[in-house]
Amino acid sequence: MGIAPRNRVRVTGTLRDSSGLLILVPGDPAAVVVHGNGPAVRPRLLAAGAVGENSEGQLVRVIATITRAPTPDLPYGTKFVVDDGSGELTIFVNTRTGIDLTGLTAGRAVSVTGFSSQFDTHYEIDPRFPADVTACPSRKGMS
Repeated sequence: MGIAPRNRVRVTGTLRDSSGLLILVPGDPAAVVVHGNGPAVRPRLLAAGAVGENSEGQLVRVIATITRAPTPDLPYGTKFVVDDGSGELTIFVNTRTGIDLTGLTAGRAVSVTGFSSQFDTHYEIDPRFPADVTACPSRKGMS
């Protein structure tokens, strides 16, 4: 389809529930039309525990510590859990993003940017690109 971030598009379709997330399913994918570019969308910095119904559908960013290391959620991707002291949050990394999670272990601080989403009964962040998941420098010795 050739759609990239910042593209403005016109889509006609049907709203559907996808495991708790409201999605738009195009009636005819070939009829999705790009209408130029829009402004850059900056992620909203949130506490992990604040990701929920009110942030769903937004581009968000959390900085937190991994509490559960990445585990396969095949065939769809990999998931891990972070917490910044405000509550645990699942991060779901789709296999198609090409995001390398090597070196991300429990106890490591990370910055995660992505789509605030819902799957079944829990909220999560779904990163889009490799730059959306970055390890933070160690905070040892800092007060």
